[in-house]
Amino acid sequence: MGTTHGEYSFHATSGNKEGWDMDYYFLYGPDFEKILERYINIVGNPILPEKWFFGHIQNHCCSWMANDVMEVAQKYREGDWPCDVLIMDYQALKKDFEWDAGYENNRQMFEYIDKNGFKTGYSCALFDDLFDWKNFDPTESTELKNYWNLHIPRVKDGIDFWRQDNSERSANYTGLQYFANGYKSHELFGSLWAKSIVEGMESLGLYGRPLISRGGPIGGHRYIIPWPGDTPHGLKYFDIDLNFIRNGGMAGYSSISVDLGGFIDRGDGKPLEEQNIIRRILNMIPVIPISKFQGDGDDSAPLPWRFTPRQQDLFRYFLNLRYRLLPYRYSSAIEAHLTGRPILAPLVFDYQNDSNCYNIDFQFMLGRNILVAPVMEKTDQWDVYLPEGKWIHYWTDEEYFGGQTVTINTPLYGKDGLPMFIKAGTIIPMMPEMSYIYEKAPDPITLDVYPEPGQITNYVMYDCESVKPPIRVKKTTFECFEDEEKIEISISPSKVAYELWVHYPNNPTSILVEDVLVNELKEKGEFMKTESGWYYGAGCFYGSNSIKTINIKVARQTTPHFIRIMK
Repeated sequence: MGTTHGEYSFHATSGNKEGWDMDYYFLYGPDFEKILERYINIVGNPILPEKWFFGHIQNHCCSWMANDVMEVAQKYREGDWPCDVLIMDYQALKKDFEWDAGYENNRQMFEYIDKNGFKTGYSCALFDDLFDWKNFDPTESTELKNYWNLHIPRVKDGIDFWRQDNSERSANYTGLQYFANGYKSHELFGSLWAKSIVEGMESLGLYGRPLISRGGPIGGHRYIIPWPGDTPHGLKYFDIDLNFIRNGGMAGYSSISVDLGGFIDRGDGKPLEEQNIIRRILNMIPVIPISKFQGDGDDSAPLPWRFTPRQQDLFRYFLNLRYRLLPYRYSSAIEAHLTGRPILAPLVFDYQNDSNCYNIDFQFMLGRNILVAPVMEKTDQWDVYLPEGKWIHYWTDEEYFGGQTVTINTPLYGKDGLPMFIKAGTIIPMMPEMSYIYEKAPDPITLDVYPEPGQITNYVMYDCESVKPPIRVKKTTFECFEDEEKIEISISPSKVAYELWVHYPNNPTSILVEDVLVNELKEKGEFMKTESGWYYGAGCFYGSNSIKTINIKVARQTTPHFIRIMK
């Protein structure tokens, strides 16, 4: 390898495999967005998971039986904690994927959890009591076909997707160091194993079913939601999770997960000690790309009914916020599928020209407009760097100009425990609270609007009715303009009703929708009951009951909406 001014060169050997070809690509941005876009043009687009992956997932290692699965489903619903997915660990099945004795009543289990709106996954590990892995080569088509055929009866029973464990250590478990084609198994096993199952599910008409897997090499983002494995409990391990999310996102793994709060107690504190739950689990619930709980046995499994009452309340609050933000987060997932942009991107991704962002490892942009700064220490205050522009503190509505570091209160049990800042000019689409993603239609859509004086700003919300490729993207455009006299908001044609929260410090004089004056309502209670009207005051905005907003309800119609707020 040699380098001169304006020139870079390298040389490599074929590894004693003369005649093998090597393709070499040089990717130039100059910005990160272009680099990632060009990267996925070569290796493939990230898979777009079904929407229910973006709800909340509960996993348990290692002893759930069918009755336990039903009990967990019941407790989630009775506790009013939203959840979409339950994952059974490998003990649910025995040799060649037959049901184990503890799942003799699996028909009753599936009927019960389906009735309560849950999807189910199965966690397959590279253990010999499940399958003869020593003779499994995922490059051999006959072996792949025979292996996939064992899954079909379980899919027909009701399993919705699969999780794969230990794939990053495949050679240790399978003994397979090289595939039949001569390639090393370590680099490719995880992707090929996942690919075989994803394509098998697609052959049954089931698309958008990535594998949750510990093995995710280059190109694996076409099939895999990766997670970093069995991290310990405790705040001091938080950086492992955030490094994994940041680096994976920059490698095409836009849908990425961790075991929130860690997987196992390593003996350095109580498994579910207070600081760990608040910082590692609850505060991150709204913003983590794929939210997943998992623990090792009953002593360390983060099951919400084992939390203290105030932890349960905070968990419920942040889960509801996660679900309400689904239109915004899923729009980011579709953008990630199309362009490679991470759902949760490091700050430097969007602010590459700001050198102050270069060494900020643990601040992120959720989508393009929400800045989050996870608290990494046991403290009630946290320093947050704000890049260029104007930012609004989500929990207080206080405005800040970028280019500075601000110190923010982050109370341990406060709803404002996670610093969140909204970029001025942003419009954030939200849906009603739900127990699971498809409990009801996402109608009305709430628009959380942050006008920027003197500017025309817009946001395009992506959605799709099917994740079967090619994805047919549906776009809804929201636009906002503010001057000295008025705030104007336009919405492109859609089929839902809207509720607007417009952040503005004063009571407007009048509001027109489609050039028709809308009735002003004096009480929040009146506003909540009406289908059309407006109310200025606190209590509607989700983030804080003390923040006053202009609250407007707009009735359903298929033509564009135009709202004018007179100051």
